[in-house]
Amino acid sequence: MLETVPIYGLTLYQPWAWAIAEGYKKIENRPWAPPPSVLANKSFIAIHAGVKYDHDGFHFLSDRLGLRVPYNVVQGAIVCVARLDGVVTESDDPCFFGPFGWVLKDVVRLARPVPARGFQKLWGLKPETLEAVRDEYRAATTTP
Repeated sequence: MLETVPIYGLTLYQPWAWAIAEGYKKIENRPWAPPPSVLANKSFIAIHAGVKYDHDGFHFLSDRLGLRVPYNVVQGAIVCVARLDGVVTESDDPCFFGPFGWVLKDVVRLARPVPARGFQKLWGLKPETLEAVRDEYRAATTTP
């Protein structure tokens, strides 16, 4: 499925990337809307776990949502792939803070995280990183 479609990288602090990979966080907040071409094509987003850890985010996820959030999480790697299914400016989802909520669907945690350097905004994956993400996605979605 990912063989011919574009995949864009998006870096998040941990534990937010963990929460998306585990299926707990279905909306990613951004101060900007996704580019129209990315939104219109319902493009895939490679969720990159940055090297920074958001301790306030840890407390929000554990105290407000009751999740058992690990402190020892993958950092500096792509941990999952999700399809961008839309954008909202209002939502009852407890993880929506706005002003733009990117709605994520079809989240697949990669079989093994793919080490990568993150960037701000949406970013293109290097060819070798893109190939590794596709391989790990295929491994995660193929049943033996």
